[in-house]
Amino acid sequence: MRAHRLLELLPPSFPEVALLLEPPLAYGLRVSRGGPGPSLLARTEQELVWPEEGEPAAAAFGSLAERALTALGQPPRLSLLLGDALMKMQVLTLTDFPAAEEEREQVLRWHVRKVLNFTLDGLRLRYQLLGRTEGAVTLWLTLVPESLVASLESAFGQRGCHVGYIGAVTPELFNLALRGGALPAEGASLLVNRSPRSVSFLFAERGQPQFFRCKELRGVEGDEDPERLGQEVRLTLAYHRERLGGAPLRAVFVRRHPAWLALPVEDEAGADVVVAPLRERLPALAGGGERPEAGLPLFSVLEA
Repeated sequence: MRAHRLLELLPPSFPEVALLLEPPLAYGLRVSRGGPGPSLLARTEQELVWPEEGEPAAAAFGSLAERALTALGQPPRLSLLLGDALMKMQVLTLTDFPAAEEEREQVLRWHVRKVLNFTLDGLRLRYQLLGRTEGAVTLWLTLVPESLVASLESAFGQRGCHVGYIGAVTPELFNLALRGGALPAEGASLLVNRSPRSVSFLFAERGQPQFFRCKELRGVEGDEDPERLGQEVRLTLAYHRERLGGAPLRAVFVRRHPAWLALPVEDEAGADVVVAPLRERLPALAGGGERPEAGLPLFSVLEA
């Protein structure tokens, strides 16, 4: 989710190259924006060997950056998206949100420590203001390990490429759905992102995120028990409906890669709920090209 408080002042310039790191794959695209819409110039899909805990990241990320930049034509800038499980994200409502930026950060840090019950040591914090009502504000809060971000920025920077924007998969899928007019005007919608190592749920109402959950999976590279996945879907839907008082679902949009991954959401959402691949609900690319499922979230920044 981008920082709209900055976009309102100065729209950012995203480069025509973006790379997705969603273990166990790295997927990159380079496009041309010279015509009425982006056209694909180059792509790369390669195995992503993630450093083990305690292992120096420099060597692994350096090799990744070398291969990706070579395949994508040695761009001087790129945008980088990370798998959801590599970040901590939450929709947050606060009644105390000071005007001064320094005081805001103190409030957010207190909330993270006292309510979310984890320390901010070594984490990079970012937030986006989603909405404001009388006496409260709603934010999208993102926390990412500083060491991870710094290692990636250094790996690409040492090879002449500046990483200007770092985002997460499901928030960018939401941005893409919102810009493409896929979300229903009334009621609630659910965006589900299934990768080999995690499944994420993002509920929205009237174009505003309401609740996010990412569940890391125990199966090996996507080999997950469909019954356990069905239980995760049921529990998440019940929490949204019963604990949060969410509006009835009107639509469920799915991004799943690889396509064979189990995701029993159709059985749990209800017969009157439209369940469809997100890619099918987006307007076609100019020139008739298709957005590849593997790189779908990249188009949030490549089409910006």
